[in-house]
Amino acid sequence: MATKARARTKKTTPKKRPAPAPARTSTAELREALPIRPLGPRSPGELACARAALANATARLPIPVRAWHPLPDGHAYAELGDTVLIHAADRAPLFTAYTPCPNGAHHQHPVTGQTSLTEARTLAARCTTTHRDEQHVDTVKPPKVLQLGEGLHRARASASETAELSARDIAEGLADRAAADQPQEHPQP
Repeated sequence: MATKARARTKKTTPKKRPAPAPARTSTAELREALPIRPLGPRSPGELACARAALANATARLPIPVRAWHPLPDGHAYAELGDTVLIHAADRAPLFTAYTPCPNGAHHQHPVTGQTSLTEARTLAARCTTTHRDEQHVDTVKPPKVLQLGEGLHRARASASETAELSARDIAEGLADRAAADQPQEHPQP
């Protein structure tokens, strides 16, 4: 049996296009556009933090952008472990590291990048001076920075001494305290 090949013909009828939708009439009220809020820092403290974050990125230091906090004198600081890093845009070394040594003093080192920051931390950790004489420690430290550093160290020490309690321990302690509290008579004069 021979098969007959049929010739296929293409349809030539055009497809119907959908009719355009009728124009919608809106009853919405058109209002004035809201004013655009200015972007960027607004206060001098925020500006100092933004400058510090930009200088931080340029120096390639391992400090997150949001780790910078303003100081009252217009500078910014960031905490990197036990080291407090101060950014001062108006001084020659942009960054100054205040690192505590094992003997209780804070060493001040200029920081220009990751290498000098590591070197400053290493030098402070290897310090063997008793620091009874002020020749070995820089005395040009702003008192606010020392207070900040000491406060951070005290906070870390108290946080490490704090015992963690579970919700069950807290509930038991409150129940014991409530059971021990008995109403007492009002003293008579």
